Amino acid sequence: MTGRFYKSERGSASVETALFLSIFVAIVLIFADFYLVARARTDLERITNTISSTLSSQVELTSNGFNYLVEGVLSGVSGEYQIFVGQINSNRDVKWSLATGNGEELCENPLENTPFQEALPEDEEGEDADKVAMIYVQACQRTESLNLTSLVLSNDVLRSITINRMRTADLEMDEDLRQRAGLPEEDEEEE
Repeated sequence: MTGRFYKSERGSASVETALFLSIFVAIVLIFADFYLVARARTDLERITNTISSTLSSQVELTSNGFNYLVEGVLSGVSGEYQIFVGQINSNRDVKWSLATGNGEELCENPLENTPFQEALPEDEEGEDADKVAMIYVQACQRTESLNLTSLVLSNDVLRSITINRMRTADLEMDEDLRQRAGLPEEDEEEE
């Protein structure tokens, strides 16, 4: 009789091991997903910070310079992404905006509406409000390019926003960039 009892115990150890291993693998996959999302989020924040801090210190901006900047910070980024860049005066007027990226409709372009609707670090009104300007950069990336195990997220979009005060409110742009930003030609603006 004791022989039968020991045989049935050997089977229960196998069941316990199988249960433990499946739970352990699921936990490892969840932590791997969290790591991938955190790393992608950090990369997206690095991208918006680099673009924003670089553009906020410029006095002049060319189309080639803007393209090189965006291509440089996006090197190594895979998947669908969208970036919105624009100048907002402290009275919430959107002076210009640019959109770039290989994705569409990942997130809304907050620079389409003037006055600007989202929170700003500085709100000023009065005569000097158009002399203080901020550069706004928003980047969005679809998480499906991260190759997640889909235990945590499914087809979500990561979003990062950076706002920096500009060195000057009168950023000079070349004609190509002015067209892309929807600004009138410089000759028309002076009249």
